[in-house]
Amino acid sequence: MIEEDVKTYYPLGQKTLIMCILKKSGIFFVFFAILFIGLFFLDNVSNKYLDTAVSVIVVYVSFLLFSGLLVFFLGWLQYYRYGIFIGQKHLQIKRGLFSTEQIGVAYKRIRDVKIKRNIVDQLLGTSDLVVVLSDFEDENPASDQSLIFLPSLDQKIATEIQDNILKRSVVEQIDIVDR
Repeated sequence: MIEEDVKTYYPLGQKTLIMCILKKSGIFFVFFAILFIGLFFLDNVSNKYLDTAVSVIVVYVSFLLFSGLLVFFLGWLQYYRYGIFIGQKHLQIKRGLFSTEQIGVAYKRIRDVKIKRNIVDQLLGTSDLVVVLSDFEDENPASDQSLIFLPSLDQKIATEIQDNILKRSVVEQIDIVDR
């Protein structure tokens, strides 16, 4: 069921794509560092084994190129399957890598929306959005608190999403009946 007035955040921009790729590329940078260490010690290899060492380096560079392409593809796939949809009655999030999950949250369950930024986020202009949920049916609303983490959003998009959700969640929660 699709609502008529839905604010769509899909795709989420170049910065989100870059962050999705960077977050997947840790192992690639480790392999890249190993290559430079190997090239540094190539002078210590005797002439007798130099052809074998060069062959190993060529195979290793091929492996490095393949892993780089794989990292790029996995980051792109995660980005491609990442969307946020703000409707009149609920927030919907679509995300996943190989299989997608869709999360729908009614605004009355949203307690708070926080923006978090570490040093890398500040340098790249991105933010992580944390949606704090709780069930208001319980006597103690903080007892069943859960979080929805939306990583690597452009700072402007994160602020806009935060404002939209907070406006709609406040409107949803305030029902005053005069008798």
